Parts: sequence; structure tokens; C-alpha cells
Amino acid sequence: MATHSIAVVDADEAFLELMRERLGAAGYIVQTFANPDGAYALLRNEPPSAAIVGLQFPDCQPSIDLATALKLHRATRGLPVILTSDDAVRLRQYVERLRHRGVTALWALPKPLDPATSLRIFARALGSLEREAP
Repeated sequence: MATHSIAVVDADEAFLELMRERLGAAGYIVQTFANPDGAYALLRNEPPSAAIVGLQFPDCQPSIDLATALKLHRATRGLPVILTSDDAVRLRQYVERLRHRGVTALWALPKPLDPATSLRIFARALGSLEREAP
């Protein structure tokens, strides 16, 4: 199995630590960011295999802008993006709005995380990359 890298962008430090532990234990390389402002340039220049992006960020550009920017840039257009939030209604609305705009490779991961569900979503997101590989 190829080693995949996952970028996690979320304002919740406890969530970032949980993702570092859980994804690291599952064999993923994990890079974390506490806000979307600095994450975009780094992710654009060195795209990970997938990105997990939280929706709530105080005093920052909306993370939905980060997800959209990643999907618009040539280097990250095919990047699987998993949006996450503890507001399930808002999460569903954002995912539907992005899909309506034609954004592909997009998943929703509600908080609090169920370990089995979250790993299944990661595997599906990364599996979409492997199906598209030449």
C-alpha cells in the first residue's frame, strides 16, 4: 500500500491532535494547520493525498473558501476534500452547495467522529484517487 499524506485544517487543537494520532496509527502521514489562511499556499505547492477541512474558524477567511480555492487550482483540483463540522445541518448545506457548483471528490464528516466511519470515509476518498490513477 502506498503511503498517503493527509492535511488537516481545523481551528480545534484537540481535533488536530486526534487526527494526528488516529490517522498516524492507520499509516497516513499527517500535516495539520490551525487556520486556513496559511494552509492554502502550502497545500497548493505541495499537495497532499487528501485534505480534511473544518468549517468553523474565528477571525479567518471562511474555510469553504479554502475548499473552493483548492478545487479551482490546477495542482489540487483532483484533491479529495473532506469537510467536517459539529453542525451537521451547516455541513450538509455546504457540501450540497459545492456539489451544485460542480465540485467533485467531496465528502462530509460530522463531528464528533466515529472512528470506524471516519476511517471508511478516508479510505473512500483515497480510493477515488487510486481508481483515477493511470
